[in-house]
Amino acid sequence: MIDRLMGSYPSLVVHDPKTFIAELVVVLMRYPPSVSEYGMTAARRASPQYIPSISQIEEACESYLKDQTRVSAYAADWQDRANTQLEQREQYERENTTESAEYRRKAAERILADYKSKTTPETKSQLQTWQRLSNDELMAKYAKTDPSPNDEPS
Repeated sequence: MIDRLMGSYPSLVVHDPKTFIAELVVVLMRYPPSVSEYGMTAARRASPQYIPSISQIEEACESYLKDQTRVSAYAADWQDRANTQLEQREQYERENTTESAEYRRKAAERILADYKSKTTPETKSQLQTWQRLSNDELMAKYAKTDPSPNDEPS
């Protein structure tokens, strides 16, 4: 990591490179590798022209560590609240299971019947119910009645 940092700057002007590297190693060893890597990258971005100072790298590491701590605390709090909610729900269900098996069976039958009625199409009998009527039958069925006084042609 440190070699990459040192090689990132074309004009490396460090008074005592061995002391700088030693101090940088001491600072970076206090953090996990992912935090050190982030701190070096952030400090390099903040100082594109000159090699970042050890304090800049340390500040970037501390900032990242605070962010990660805050995220971890939020995640832990969220998980605790979720577990509490699940426990409360489980307790509620244990206390409120007063339904009898008969009630549940009837409810299931009712739901199943409702489901079947909505998914099964209504069909008519396949028997032939249509028949051809003769002229006399049609005249008898639809015979013209005497016209009412309002129906007279003008």
